[in-house]
Amino acid sequence: MGIVLDLTNLLTKPIGSVEKFDIRESVQFPKEEIDLVAPIEGQITLTRLDNGIFANFDLKTKAKFTCARCLKEFEKELDLKFEQEFYPETENQKEEKEEGNVFFFSPVKKQLDVTELIRQELILKIPIKPLCSPECQGIEK
Repeated sequence: MGIVLDLTNLLTKPIGSVEKFDIRESVQFPKEEIDLVAPIEGQITLTRLDNGIFANFDLKTKAKFTCARCLKEFEKELDLKFEQEFYPETENQKEEKEEGNVFFFSPVKKQLDVTELIRQELILKIPIKPLCSPECQGIEK
């Protein structure tokens, strides 16, 4: 299951209206990308714009990594603080969707699925060389 926000109330309110969503959701992504060991939790704040929705994400979770020095598994908390604009889907946006750098919501379903965006942000948070601690000496002899 993903993280899908209901836009029914927000889309009926005037421009500038704000709606907050408290999130606590267990989401599983392919383990070769990121191995989450705790639910994604925090808050997503949506603001209605004249041409879409502005979202502010303040989320956290824990993931399992393998230390690049000692090869032991460890868990690390990941903080996700980012912003994104979403635009209503129309028929003319097929090319923009294929580029993947623009995010859309369905004005018909009145839902905003943020699962893929959160997955991408989590991948950006993966350390290049994960270390269980900065003092790790590597594999013990």
